[in-house]
Amino acid sequence: TWSEFRAIPHGQRERRIELRRRDAGVEEDYEVIPNLAATPVRPIIPEPPKPVQVTRVDCPDWPFDNAEARRRQGKVREQVMVVEGQGSVKLEIPMVRIPAGDFVMGDAAGASDENPLCRVRIDRPFWIARATISNAQFALFDTNHDSGYLDREGKDHNNRGVPMNRPEQPVVRVSWAQAMAFCEWLSAQTGRRFTLPTEAQWEFVCRAGAPADQAGSSRAWGIDRMPDEISEWTRSDYRSYPYLPDDGRDDGLPAGRKVVRGARGINMPDNRRDTYRLSYQWWQGVWDVGFRVVCLDDARPLVASRP
Repeated sequence: TWSEFRAIPHGQRERRIELRRRDAGVEEDYEVIPNLAATPVRPIIPEPPKPVQVTRVDCPDWPFDNAEARRRQGKVREQVMVVEGQGSVKLEIPMVRIPAGDFVMGDAAGASDENPLCRVRIDRPFWIARATISNAQFALFDTNHDSGYLDREGKDHNNRGVPMNRPEQPVVRVSWAQAMAFCEWLSAQTGRRFTLPTEAQWEFVCRAGAPADQAGSSRAWGIDRMPDEISEWTRSDYRSYPYLPDDGRDDGLPAGRKVVRGARGINMPDNRRDTYRLSYQWWQGVWDVGFRVVCLDDARPLVASRP
């Protein structure tokens, strides 16, 4: 038993104190609880945050409703990009056409990095993947990648956790550099220019003409589960607003922090918003971050069309 539960026999504690005093000149009892007088502590109160100055941003023809979104897309709203793999393996990526247009980026009621509001122009149409790239699709590019498992918290660890590496699941734990490398590989395979969406493109797609955060807005374009499935890499550097596409943030250079949009399904509801911003280093592979691709629009069809 421990000495706290009964007295130490033969006066050992007193004998140690005596020997420390005699041989080392140490007058100290390590078991004594000192009586410290309470002293008043002056609290340090932080200054209140400065109120966000909301300025009106004029943007003609925005917002717009779902019917207008579909009208702007045109007759061919969706095409399927097909990439021939080894043997009978094919990579099929359903792509949705997004028209050019202007919108107001940011959220006046959101976080400080979502302000100030700014008018941004998407100057040309583009195609965006209807869903994030899956493990099976990414495996055609990198056979060694493993999205792993989602750790299961609790006292009983009788398995590795929740699988995240099934073929149909979104690929995760890929860095921004890996996502860009996939886009370069896809471009070489198809002869088309694929890349990651810029931050402005991503928000424009997700909001689909909605003036404020509205769940399921992107369905107007024909895209589901955005931003509710996983977080997604964008091409853009993480910089403050106003968003200026010509200031170098969309150059796609492998350096610094990159913007991540969307939020994981287990995140707080306040973070699962169209305008919510996160960032990670370009070399980080994050457990809940994947990506989708965009393709610049031109007169050539992708492969198979769907009205």
